[in-house]
Amino acid sequence: MDVTVRSRPSIVRSLAIMLVFAVICLALLLAAADQVCRMNIDQWSPLYPGAELVRLDYDFVRPRAMGTTRAVYFSPDDNETVRGFYRENTLALLQAEQSRGLAFTAWDTEPQPDGGTLITLYSECGR
Repeated sequence: MDVTVRSRPSIVRSLAIMLVFAVICLALLLAAADQVCRMNIDQWSPLYPGAELVRLDYDFVRPRAMGTTRAVYFSPDDNETVRGFYRENTLALLQAEQSRGLAFTAWDTEPQPDGGTLITLYSECGR
């Protein structure tokens, strides 16, 4: 006579599986939020064409996504041209009634004495 004994999963094993599942769900949620933040920031605070990165500070996994980012760029273009680029982008998004989404963005420009412009892009998302 063949007797098969089935054992029930232990409580510890069940808790470990639930913990792994919870960590995976949290990681997926954070990755999705990070991507939404990135898209919102790229839309409302685009990189100026041809600008070179001078300084980058961020406090989460990647810049210009979740967390806070402050990036400084240099463009050889004059200050009024650079400011016009950002004003036109903002105006077009406002006229299209685009939502800012999860992100807060800000930009500033500073003319340089030797020519060109420093561009400061600030973003904060998911806080």
